[in-house]
Amino acid sequence: QYYEFIKLCSTKIHGIPCNDPSLNLNHIGEGEQEQDNGDIIINKIKIFFEYLIELYYTIPPLKGPMRFGNKAFRIFFEQLKSIEINKFLIDLLPTHIHDEYLNELKCYLLNSFGNEIRIDYGTGHETSYIIFCYCLYKLELIQEKHLKKLVLVGFNSYINCIRLLQEGYMLEPAGSHGVWGLDDYQCLLFLWGAAQVYMYMYVVGVYIAVVRLCMCYLCGVYCYIHTYYIYTIYTPYIQSLLYPNHTPYIPLYIYTL
Repeated sequence: QYYEFIKLCSTKIHGIPCNDPSLNLNHIGEGEQEQDNGDIIINKIKIFFEYLIELYYTIPPLKGPMRFGNKAFRIFFEQLKSIEINKFLIDLLPTHIHDEYLNELKCYLLNSFGNEIRIDYGTGHETSYIIFCYCLYKLELIQEKHLKKLVLVGFNSYINCIRLLQEGYMLEPAGSHGVWGLDDYQCLLFLWGAAQVYMYMYVVGVYIAVVRLCMCYLCGVYCYIHTYYIYTIYTPYIQSLLYPNHTPYIPLYIYTL
């Protein structure tokens, strides 16, 4: 079921950029009198991760030499576990399902931020977040028509938050594949990002060939390759390919693609 859910989400984002007008969470469609409940759920998810980014800056990494695992992450995680996730889920979920589902959803969501003891993060934690999203879908809090927003708004907000934690707290990769791994932290960025640009794969191939020259996605601007252009703000796929260049370890062009 998890695999089928991922495939279903993939089909909903073909050719859709991350700044597409249809992703506007405040949009009221024709014939609708008020904002869609699924949009409200996804907007709350987006606001939650934006709040956690602000929380991160109130708990800065501890100074001192260390290779991986800044212990300030444990302070952040404790705040998340004891206060923030409970507040978020109580607001997110209808009251009548709190007793039956709140604790289970809390487990999935909390685990999606990494492990507080090992101070690490890996694709299993990313999977935990997707299972949380799948639960919202099975509970019919979001419907199939909302899946593109769940991925391109909700999942993107999650990734923005998680990558800040990865870099700031130097989370160790949980189960690294070494030089054979393109990204030890994320997996679905590549799958869902590729689903967005599958009709433009020739352009993406050209883009990857000159990846070291195309770092301006960091500034949120356009990247041009001769007569072809890539809106790097459009797709997590491009950012996922460039992200290893953004880390202080091994640049992308050294990896085997």
